[in-house]
Amino acid sequence: MDREEFLNTYWRYYELLETDFKNSIRYVSLDEKNYNTFSVEYARLLQAICSEIDVLFKELCSCLNKKGNNISDYADILLKNDSTIPDRIIYLKMYHRGFEICPFKNWKKGNAPTWWGSYNEIKHHRKENMQKANQKNVLYALAGLFLLENILLKNI
Repeated sequence: MDREEFLNTYWRYYELLETDFKNSIRYVSLDEKNYNTFSVEYARLLQAICSEIDVLFKELCSCLNKKGNNISDYADILLKNDSTIPDRIIYLKMYHRGFEICPFKNWKKGNAPTWWGSYNEIKHHRKENMQKANQKNVLYALAGLFLLENILLKNI
């Protein structure tokens, strides 16, 4: 894969997801006080973002000539190759405020990020877990996707 293929296949889709999130903050301000605000739109975004994260995980594993099927496999494969992923911070500045997000904090085999667990709970039991479709989980998942996009870009 070359840079142009990466842009067309992955980055443009990321940009659409990011735009959707930015549009959501027209209605719910990006603020720690609103992190627990949940909605059907956040459920849709979390599902789309995490589905794309799964695609990126598979692509990154493929770059290492490995095959992963779930978050535990991905941790085993990717963290052996780059143990700094759980410590990487995404810096976000919006509306003259700064946010530091560590989307994969404490990620290791057998311990998925909180937002990933929420994604799976919503995917399998939406009715009981709708409150987990919240601003914080979407923000952290989007930051995770951004980080993976950058890792993949460096690999090509």
